[in-house]
Amino acid sequence: MNDVIIDEQDGANEPKTSGVTPVFTAQSNTYAKKNVIGTFLTLITFGIYRAWFTTNLRKYLWTNTSFDGDQFEYLGTGRELLIGFIIAVVLTLPIIVVPQLAATVFADSAPQLLGLLSIYYIFFLFFIQFAIYRGRAYRLSRTSYRGIRFHQTGNGWHYAFKSFLWMMLLMPTLGFAYPWMRAWQINYRVNNTWFGSQQASLEAKGKDLLKPYLKALFAAFAIGIAISLILTSAIWQGIILGAVLFIYFSFPYLAAREFKIFTSKIKLGSAYAISDFRARKVYLRLLAYILALFAVMIVLGIILTLIGSSSLSLDMFREDPQMALIMAMSNPVLIGALVLSYLAFIFTSVYLYSRIFRFAILRHLVTTITVYNHADLVAEAVQGEDVSGTAAGIGDAIDVEFGF
Repeated sequence: MNDVIIDEQDGANEPKTSGVTPVFTAQSNTYAKKNVIGTFLTLITFGIYRAWFTTNLRKYLWTNTSFDGDQFEYLGTGRELLIGFIIAVVLTLPIIVVPQLAATVFADSAPQLLGLLSIYYIFFLFFIQFAIYRGRAYRLSRTSYRGIRFHQTGNGWHYAFKSFLWMMLLMPTLGFAYPWMRAWQINYRVNNTWFGSQQASLEAKGKDLLKPYLKALFAAFAIGIAISLILTSAIWQGIILGAVLFIYFSFPYLAAREFKIFTSKIKLGSAYAISDFRARKVYLRLLAYILALFAVMIVLGIILTLIGSSSLSLDMFREDPQMALIMAMSNPVLIGALVLSYLAFIFTSVYLYSRIFRFAILRHLVTTITVYNHADLVAEAVQGEDVSGTAAGIGDAIDVEFGF
């Protein structure tokens, strides 16, 4: 356990106290193996095992996370998530089918097709926000520390509706509403979070995220325009490239800054915390994962090339490429090698992502938090009502589980 002494937090005078950092004892290799085995069993059971796969992973992570000498406990079950998953499949099936059906029915009517697809995407944006909120409520209600459960109040429909309205402001404000949108979302989640009888409180403000947002925006467009001027001398292409860079590469930085800034503002009784979460860690681990995956692709490519060259001659491809391709597709050795290499790539990528990237980020997130006045955390246990696993199943189906 790591103890730290501080005198103040973010400029606010706080009593001198000893801080406690959570201990994370999970092993990256074990975590990665669990992901590979869970993925395999999920595939061969057509998604049914995912409920138990997710539950087992959470139990492993929760059990291997301790604070002040006591472990967290995950009380969810695979059966709960399976029921939620089945309902989620029924509810999300229209989301998958509607675009295909609309494209077929209104193929000759662009306005009608555009209108129907717009309604579809609006519904999807609303639906995913509901899933995020209710999925978080489920995970909190199944999390226990020293016999006291967390739980979440609030209304998922209200959260989804307000989040949707905020998202509608992003385009007309050219994205500058984003910091205020995130502040509202996180405020609503945290202020409806309870640990037993103690309610968490947070006063996040949009301006807290404005500076990181502007820095990410400036960096993305500066890099995009610089690359464009060097290669094409067209500024407009640089602006487009900058927008792409911002959309796809700014998230780790903004998420890290968001977590660090807002964590320091959360109160739970008299307890509070600070975080030293770094975006640099996310980018470095992501780069390591991409390089490792690239190396696997090269190795598999070399193996397939050697098998292909031993089965078919290069002269045949030069003389009659079409016939050579037909022979290749009918060659059992080459087909078997292609299938095995595809499966090897899938499971290797799952292993590498779990071990190199996701596990490292989880460990960094947990171990960079320091909690002060932690002795006041455990109050009289007043358990909240269990939340249905239905919405949690929806959240898991679309894989939303990040941040606050």
